[in-house]
Amino acid sequence: GGKALYSGLVTFVKQDPLAAMRTADTSEIPLNVGIQMRGVSLRHYEGKELTTQCNLDRIDVQQNRQIYDLVGVKNGRYATKKGIFQFEAKSGNWNGFSQTLTCSKAVKVSGKDLQLTSTNIIFDQRKQQMDI
Repeated sequence: GGKALYSGLVTFVKQDPLAAMRTADTSEIPLNVGIQMRGVSLRHYEGKELTTQCNLDRIDVQQNRQIYDLVGVKNGRYATKKGIFQFEAKSGNWNGFSQTLTCSKAVKVSGKDLQLTSTNIIFDQRKQQMDI
């Protein structure tokens, strides 16, 4: 009775809910990458409010599921209390531990009174601050 239920729960908890997203051919995927997705449409909500969205050519989610390597960031939109910003970048990295987004290689950010092109930016989610 109870032993079988416990054993079943342990098996269920150990299952990987994202296992179906893994590709069968892992020869081109680095060892630290747990999941690789291509042609991604990303949306991020804070509560019920859509704050960030973009399209990506590829996302590599590292085994720890806290670090995401982003490739081909396009059609980005970020909504803040100060306005809406559009963005794109050739590559980027989201670090869930530090809550920072680092973008490099031809970054473009634009808004109502802003046109920015840079080779590197760091956005700190906690501070709501962008460093160039």
